[in-house]
Amino acid sequence: MSGPADPAVREPKNAARANDQAHENTPRSTVNRLSADNVTLGYDQRVIAEKLSVEIPDNSFTVIVGPNACGKSTLLRALSRMLKPSAGRVLLDGQAIQSMPAKKVARTLGLLPQSSIAPDGITVGDLVGRGRYPHQGLLRQWSAEDERVVRESMASTGVAELADRFVDELSGGQRQRVWIAMALAQQTPLLLLDEPTTYLDIQHQIDVLD
Repeated sequence: MSGPADPAVREPKNAARANDQAHENTPRSTVNRLSADNVTLGYDQRVIAEKLSVEIPDNSFTVIVGPNACGKSTLLRALSRMLKPSAGRVLLDGQAIQSMPAKKVARTLGLLPQSSIAPDGITVGDLVGRGRYPHQGLLRQWSAEDERVVRESMASTGVAELADRFVDELSGGQRQRVWIAMALAQQTPLLLLDEPTTYLDIQHQIDVLD
């Protein structure tokens, strides 16, 4: 699916052009919050991208575009630490993302994958609540704040009335909005969305972009 919210990657020079205007208006100290430095990405022996560098400026809405199968999802997987580059490194707040604790990354960076599979028998409310996991710990269990964030995330994506429904009973568009609600509930300053408007009708596409 293509459109204004379709993330992708072609080559470093294209990504740089897409971000030129954002760079002009963004303080230099925030430009490199999330970046890939000369990375090579692939699966097993199949190389998808070589010597790729990209910067995601903070406090901005960045779109990386490109044709199907050019490495869009692969780049997002690498930027979110789901895929380790075979060369080069991904930096988050100046640190190599692979060396950072998983929960620290999850409190800073969220990812909505292109396709997600919910556990069997899980309700909408429970799935969205999983977005709060990075904020839990031995000294901090489920709180009224978590409840509020989950409730607001479901309301903002129009799935509040589905809270008690099983996710596997929903339509494709409803499930997509539930996954978006979970990503919002994670409350990260950086959020990567891989084709977030998939399965959505035009009105819900506009709502998601808003």
